[in-house]
Amino acid sequence: MESAEYEESVLDYLARYAPLVDRGVPAEADAVGPARAVGPGDVREALERCQAALGLESTGVVDDETRAAMSRKRCGIRDPAAVTASVQGLWPQRSLGFGFGDLNSGPVSPDSVRDGVSAALRTWEDVGAGFSFYEVDSEATADIWFEWRPTDDADYDMAGVTIAHADFPPFPPEAAEIVDRPPLPLHLEVGEGWITGADPAGYDLETVVLHELGHCLGFEHTPLVASVMYPSFRRNWIRRELHVTDRDNLRALYSA
Repeated sequence: MESAEYEESVLDYLARYAPLVDRGVPAEADAVGPARAVGPGDVREALERCQAALGLESTGVVDDETRAAMSRKRCGIRDPAAVTASVQGLWPQRSLGFGFGDLNSGPVSPDSVRDGVSAALRTWEDVGAGFSFYEVDSEATADIWFEWRPTDDADYDMAGVTIAHADFPPFPPEAAEIVDRPPLPLHLEVGEGWITGADPAGYDLETVVLHELGHCLGFEHTPLVASVMYPSFRRNWIRRELHVTDRDNLRALYSA
């Protein structure tokens, strides 16, 4: 299929979420819009990678199932170039400071935000990999910093179907996508329908924060739909428990 035959929305999705090269490898095609900057064979390759990353059959054909998957709201972090990739950056310490920006600007009450974030932190703590989180008041002393951000977030555009993003531990610095030192951002798009719980009106804050914290601990996306690191989210849905692979991966990653 020639690139001109792909729908504009598909090309936009591939440009944003389906890298054509491995992370960290400079390429003109990976800078602005990979689906437009390369040949039709590369577009098909990106589509096949995208389908694999979403747990779909890699046909290179845009069918109804692929369109539906691409239409779901999701994390803004790009999917790994290889579906076997799972780790991007490691913390040298196990005690991490977590703090909050202005919580009054969001659609969820500050107390509900704190409760949801604290619950997600405890879920990762309870894995038994030695991690603990403590709250700090200053962004300058934080390792991870939560904030509401607009769609045109200055550090990571959340246009399209993106509703949240974080970053990977900057150890080494090139492992991260956004920052080269702490604090890592954990940003939710302020204009989305955020709620606490399962409701058709919006997306459960704790569910999404649990996913984004996985990135902050070093994990990339996985095509395993049952994992908290699957890239997409749904309304009227919660996932507040880690899959066994999430727990095993964290223990294995930080077992030394």
